[in-house]
Amino acid sequence: MHGATPTQVLDVQKRSATASPLPRKARSQSSPAKPKDDATSEGPTIADLTTMVQQLCLENRRLESQLAERKIEVEELRDNLRLMRRGLSAKLKCLFEVTGHKDLY
Repeated sequence: MHGATPTQVLDVQKRSATASPLPRKARSQSSPAKPKDDATSEGPTIADLTTMVQQLCLENRRLESQLAERKIEVEELRDNLRLMRRGLSAKLKCLFEVTGHKDLY
């Protein structure tokens, strides 16, 4: 700024200072640090969670074995039902033949 008066220089410096303020540190919006006693009382501990996971794994194994047993039982019931239907069908066929109504079967 050649030939500028000291007053003009001060005005330009003030304008540039207000136009681009210096960056300020942003305040953290998080709550202040809590003591350790409060943090542990909020939820389950790692030991509690580990115990719960172990119990759930054991229950899962037990349920898997029960499911396998139930599947076997259902298959056995299906086999029995299939045999009963075949037997009933064979008896009906024999009955229709004996009574002379083979054409109705």
